[in-house]
Amino acid sequence: MEEIRMRTFIALDLPSDFAVNIAQVESQISASMQAKYVAERSLHLTLAFMGELETASQLSAAQKAIEIAAQNFAPVSLHPDGLGIFGPASDATLFMSVSPTPALMNLAKSVRSELATKGLPFEKTPFKPHVTLARHAHAERFDAKGWAMPDTAHATTVSIYKSELTQQGAVYTPIHSVTL
Repeated sequence: MEEIRMRTFIALDLPSDFAVNIAQVESQISASMQAKYVAERSLHLTLAFMGELETASQLSAAQKAIEIAAQNFAPVSLHPDGLGIFGPASDATLFMSVSPTPALMNLAKSVRSELATKGLPFEKTPFKPHVTLARHAHAERFDAKGWAMPDTAHATTVSIYKSELTQQGAVYTPIHSVTL
């Protein structure tokens, strides 16, 4: 059994124009809030965080899981639903909420169900659709209201990402993708 030791997650890839618009929101917010903002190329909507895969067979099983999970889905609409924070305001994670449409919720459920069926690890926390905009935010005075949100977009790809933690922040590399 070949060892690979790879930190992974499964996510919806954001359409490029949608990611550009989110990056513009980040830029506006950055003028009033210090934080470590997520680069435009790294924006995504996580469906399942898997953590560390240890073997090539786990990775292969994850690839099969997303292929099965996504096979009956059309592109998924992403409706921005405002901004929010997770965690304490002094060290918050800033996110853009995405409306929990039936299609999006069913896709996440399908992905998680296939991972469970294949005995693969993933965080079992309830799915809350969002796009992380910044980490380590100083959000004590942040007002989540009044920010212009991007228009609705349609996500067409689910990917398994390798996540490498570096001094400059996390680097996400897609390693297997499936078209909806």
